[in-house]
Amino acid sequence: MDYLNSKATLEAYSSDSSIYTVAPKLVRLVNSTGDIVNTLQFAGQNGMTVTPRGGGTGVVGGALGAGIILDFSNFKKIMEVDTDNRTVVTQVGIIYDELNLFLRKSGLYFPPDPSSGDSCQIGGMLAGNSSGPSSLKYGLTSDFVEELSVIKPSGQQVIA
Repeated sequence: MDYLNSKATLEAYSSDSSIYTVAPKLVRLVNSTGDIVNTLQFAGQNGMTVTPRGGGTGVVGGALGAGIILDFSNFKKIMEVDTDNRTVVTQVGIIYDELNLFLRKSGLYFPPDPSSGDSCQIGGMLAGNSSGPSSLKYGLTSDFVEELSVIKPSGQQVIA
């Protein structure tokens, strides 16, 4: 996948649900772990920052960056549901509402309920610990995470 840098694309990625505007230099749509590793290597070689982006629904500007925006909207597979242990393994681009529609078939659900549930992605929820009003009853998004697979700037994948 090539990097996107048309004026219209860069303008679209210059804002999120916050009041801020930051124009990126490049945008890359993530379709695989290899895309992430390649982008991190390219960024390192070219002295550029990398900002992961979910649905762009956050209100603090976390999806904005002046370097490369990694758009995770295509990185949304549900890899495993374990009903006995009440766990699910997903990629970070899965939309909150889509995850819960899928989990409903198994009698499970992901309790946090951000107001942007129809468009926010799990990765963005993790980044901002977005939890919604039910957090008083069920807890924060971070309370429901057992393990993360993280790719370091070096390209090394680690389990945290």
